[in-house]
Amino acid sequence: MSSVPEVQHRKLNKSVKTKFIVATDGLRDLYRGRLSATEELIKRWVHVVMEEGDGFGGHKALSLASDGLGEELDAKSMWLTIDMDQAWLDDTTIVVITI
Repeated sequence: MSSVPEVQHRKLNKSVKTKFIVATDGLRDLYRGRLSATEELIKRWVHVVMEEGDGFGGHKALSLASDGLGEELDAKSMWLTIDMDQAWLDDTTIVVITI
């Protein structure tokens, strides 16, 4: 993954359930230390968005963010509250569209 956009055109089969994930690099950063290979991340993201009943009322972007933050409550808290000398914020944007 990089900041250089890559555009690919794909023909979609309307009879197949399809999800389109658009996210900033912050989503990849959330998995740092657990998954690193691009292929592993993509497989994980597909698994999360295609999973039924996620506890977030069908909001797949929230499911991805929660999965990226990890299962440990302390680890999630660390990502959300970092004590630093100067203000710092790495925004993570996730959009999941059902096609």
